Amino acid sequence: MVHQQSETVTEGGFQLKVNGLQYPYQPSADWTWMVRPGTSWLTMDFTVTNVSGHPLMFSSLGAFDLRDSKNHKYTPMDDAMETLPDGKAFDDHTMQPNETASGEVVFGVDQHADGFLLTFKGNVWENKGQDDWPAVRLNP
Repeated sequence: MVHQQSETVTEGGFQLKVNGLQYPYQPSADWTWMVRPGTSWLTMDFTVTNVSGHPLMFSSLGAFDLRDSKNHKYTPMDDAMETLPDGKAFDDHTMQPNETASGEVVFGVDQHADGFLLTFKGNVWENKGQDDWPAVRLNP
């Protein structure tokens, strides 16, 4: 099922709310690690809540896949997270029941990409052979 960006979705023991996007995202001018030619960066600000009833690891690298209108797949760029302003990058960690955390992830996408669809897997170890993940249509 495809959800709108304003909707909250639940999967793999977590509830997700996309708070906003920045596309293209440009790191500060003093940042030496630059965006590759032909690529743009997209940042997604989000909030997750552990709704499982027990401690669960939330890994932004494992929880999200992003696809564009041409079905190209993108995953969060761990090294690009360092370009975000202090305190903005999501801190992957084991979350306690009912704990809520917010932050941002960075995706490197084709500079002409559009029609973004975010697949949310929550904690992938909570899903047993599932392949019908909820998706959120992003509106950069």
